[in-house]
Amino acid sequence: MKQVEDSMTSRYETLQEMLVELEQNHTLAKDDVLQKLMERPTQEKYDSLQSTLMELQNNITAKDGYLQEIERSIKELERNVNERDESQKGKLIEIKKQIQAKDNTLQEMMRNMTRLEEQSKVKHDELEANFKKLQNETKDSLELLTESIKNTNVFWSCKNVPSKKSGTYTIDLGSGNSKKVYCEQVAYGGGWIVFQHRFNGQVDFYRTWNEYRDGFGTIDGEFWLGLKYLHQLTSTRKHELMVEVKDYSGNYGYAKYDHFEIGSEAEKFVLKIGNYSGTAGDSMAWNHGMKFTTKDSDNDNYSSLQCAEYQKGAWWFNGCTNANLNGPYGNLSELGLSSVEDSDLEKFASNKKARAKHFTYHCHLVPRVWAPAKGTNTQHPTKNFNESAQS
Repeated sequence: MKQVEDSMTSRYETLQEMLVELEQNHTLAKDDVLQKLMERPTQEKYDSLQSTLMELQNNITAKDGYLQEIERSIKELERNVNERDESQKGKLIEIKKQIQAKDNTLQEMMRNMTRLEEQSKVKHDELEANFKKLQNETKDSLELLTESIKNTNVFWSCKNVPSKKSGTYTIDLGSGNSKKVYCEQVAYGGGWIVFQHRFNGQVDFYRTWNEYRDGFGTIDGEFWLGLKYLHQLTSTRKHELMVEVKDYSGNYGYAKYDHFEIGSEAEKFVLKIGNYSGTAGDSMAWNHGMKFTTKDSDNDNYSSLQCAEYQKGAWWFNGCTNANLNGPYGNLSELGLSSVEDSDLEKFASNKKARAKHFTYHCHLVPRVWAPAKGTNTQHPTKNFNESAQS
């Protein structure tokens, strides 16, 4: 477009220069003719002048025609330029419309992408929440399945449980009876039945005959399994007893007896234990052959004293006992009590745990009693036993 305008401007300037030159030539010719006329006779001058004027007139007419042709060319160029301007203007308007349409399309795409991102984030959050929910449900289902397997399968002893995971399993007591017990499957090779556990003093062990017969507490907390179940377990197979204790200072000791048997209720759950070995002292030797005594059932050998009431517990009291593992929880000095005997096990009087282990080859069942230090966190029995093993 600019090139066309520059071309027209150049041509217009050329025409202007030609007109100026033509006028100058006309003036010079006129002056020349007049000069020559002055030098000729009048008639001759007149004829010559007339001829010259005619010639000039013809030249001017020719020039006018040429100028008119140029003017027509200029108008044609202007018309072409205007048409091109209109065409270019129309194209520019069309291009602008297309750009606007594409811009609108791009903006709509951006809005759609924003909506999709928001929807995707919501979906992602929903999927993540559903995945976590599914994980929890799967975990719960596995736990329920594991618990169902535990509850469905009845094992002869903890030693026969195929799993190496400590937990609650159902044990055969004989005569078609079974009982859920806590099996310790890690410490000391596994296969242990826990029948007493004390670790924080939250469960009161100063209880009645019926409660000690039937058991109390919960397996995941402090508990006593029950004398009738100990009788059923030990009357059908041979057993060992292992008592593990630890005082508040972390001092550890154990007492192992190569035989452990509990009589029937009619026999007042009489205790029979075998030979001792260990580091805690033979403090239970004095309990051998003794009946079980509670605060409401006095079966001890002390005629002038009720040992269960005196020692605030329940045990196979003789007159009374050197080992009061079901007595008050805590230091005796803090409880306002004194040791009946200066025995080794009595020095460890704090919280306790009892377990039983069955050895398939020897047909033994090994209960244990265990006590972590005062002020320690409440922990799973497995961890407490592992700590005792390292002491």
